[in-house]
Amino acid sequence: MKQLIIRYCLTAIVIVSCIPSYADNSATNVTTVASHPYLTALWGTPANEPRLYLGMWSVHATDKKRNNHNQMLGGSYGMYTAGTLVNSYFKRAYTVGIQRFWLMGPLKHDINYELGYRLGLVTGYKGHNILGIEAVKNSPIIPYVQLVFGLNYKYVGWEISAPSPYVLSTGFYIRFL
Repeated sequence: MKQLIIRYCLTAIVIVSCIPSYADNSATNVTTVASHPYLTALWGTPANEPRLYLGMWSVHATDKKRNNHNQMLGGSYGMYTAGTLVNSYFKRAYTVGIQRFWLMGPLKHDINYELGYRLGLVTGYKGHNILGIEAVKNSPIIPYVQLVFGLNYKYVGWEISAPSPYVLSTGFYIRFL
């Protein structure tokens, strides 16, 4: 139990340390992420609007039976995101994290693209060694990193994401402009 608590604390510290301070620290001569352009670019920017995520479908690079219809419902506001889905192992999962974009811009009139990431915690994978780390196989909460590419037209969007090297997922979202 003690090791499990230590793992959760370390994961929380890693996630919280990813959230930079943009306060003006020039008087104290403290260096922040905002003063380093390459770190600011790596950190990315949040979405410009709140979003409601609806539905998710996945393709798995395995012969084993996996859930491909994930029944996802989620939302994001600024850089924060949360949601629920039926995971690859047919278990209800809950996620919470941050979502940021490295690239965002227009393709054509009212059509935009974005490339970014999600970083957070997810439940529902206890008993499955999806991280490849035997020590966290029985943990009820594990960290996740997800690459995201999206296209949107006015109020609706579509995204494709890679929650792991062996899974591609896609879904739709509504933008509240």
